[in-house]
Amino acid sequence: MKTTHEFSNTLRCYLRLGDHPELLAKAKDLWQEAQELARVLTWQCRLTRQEFEHRFAPHARSSTALQTLLESCEHVYLLAVSLGEEIGDKSHAYLKGNKPLRGYLLDRMGSYMAEETIKRLDRQLERHSLTCGERVTRRFSPGYHDFSLEVQKTFLALIADRMPGLRIGENNLLLPEKTITAVKGVFLL
Repeated sequence: MKTTHEFSNTLRCYLRLGDHPELLAKAKDLWQEAQELARVLTWQCRLTRQEFEHRFAPHARSSTALQTLLESCEHVYLLAVSLGEEIGDKSHAYLKGNKPLRGYLLDRMGSYMAEETIKRLDRQLERHSLTCGERVTRRFSPGYHDFSLEVQKTFLALIADRMPGLRIGENNLLLPEKTITAVKGVFLL
């Protein structure tokens, strides 16, 4: 899946660029590079609540915030988005090569792309669920509130074959850096 987002006002605001013409021109050029570097992969899976609790034990049950969110849910969607290594590698190369603005902007553009991609996946699930007479909860990611980042190991076990190069880094953070995982509960209307 390739991104084809325009350089929008939303992105400009996200990057906090203001109205400086030279800065905007550089950012637009870099945006093209960011899109060429992105190797967008998405994954989703639907589990029964019981399957979810079993696979993500003991962390799913020990998270009060997650249990509250999933209170009336019989199913759970698992979501993942990754942009691959290239954006992070290039961003780090710019930083090491004494081009901090390019490194910073490319890193932020990668974050923006990953977030926009998971939002798009989220909206698709919401629309699909409505056609099935269901509703979904908001997204809830490992590391939010009391939902342990250790569950990233479970996500990795489930999706490693679908997202080559995905691995666990320090403090249970997924690598590549621009990777997002999330849980969404499903309940009947």
